[in-house]
Amino acid sequence: MAAFPVGDVGLQTVTVPQGRLYVRVRTAAGSAIPLVSNEVTFDAGSVEAPSAPSNLVGTAEGSRLVLNWTNTFDGGPLVGVRLLVSGAAETVLSLGRVSQFRFDGVPPGTYTFRIQPEGPSGLGTPSAAVTLTFPGSCQRPGMPSWFTVGRSDRRLTLRWEPSATGGAATDYEVLLNGVPVVTTGGAREVSGDVGPGTYALAIRAVNGCGLSEATPIQTVTVP
Repeated sequence: MAAFPVGDVGLQTVTVPQGRLYVRVRTAAGSAIPLVSNEVTFDAGSVEAPSAPSNLVGTAEGSRLVLNWTNTFDGGPLVGVRLLVSGAAETVLSLGRVSQFRFDGVPPGTYTFRIQPEGPSGLGTPSAAVTLTFPGSCQRPGMPSWFTVGRSDRRLTLRWEPSATGGAATDYEVLLNGVPVVTTGGAREVSGDVGPGTYALAIRAVNGCGLSEATPIQTVTVP
């Protein structure tokens, strides 16, 4: 068992011995609201393929395609994903290490989409499929999931994941006391320094079809 600081980063590379490892990430000891991640199990030195992405949702907004999903880390390391398209057209697109995709001008027809993970050892199992018909009717996004707020001194960090239901989101709004104050450009994490006070925060998803319900409020006090 070991623990070591990594600083204020979202990605860390370390050398570890071979064997099965159980890893968690937590906020620094001085944080007013310590947060601990879920546990990830992996076999160092293995050639296991990355696990299938989850929660793939899609929206056909007329001829515009929007897809959101959650990358998972139960298998080997993830270096990127591929979009598998079948139906009215057949194609495979390498997208990089992303968790959303948008495309304008889809030709009319019915298509099935899957997301397949790529790792150093090869390709993993594709995600569950989403089938959409273009041009499509609007479907507003579902409420974002796994919304958390962390505080370190006067810096707040908000994180969340997309809904597993409803249409795919193109953007997210940060609500303060029920009023939108920040749009994230589609990102699922936002952070910044704030002044003293009590903040009631929530997130809602946006696409061309409307707004989702807001997440349950997370309240944090900054001295």
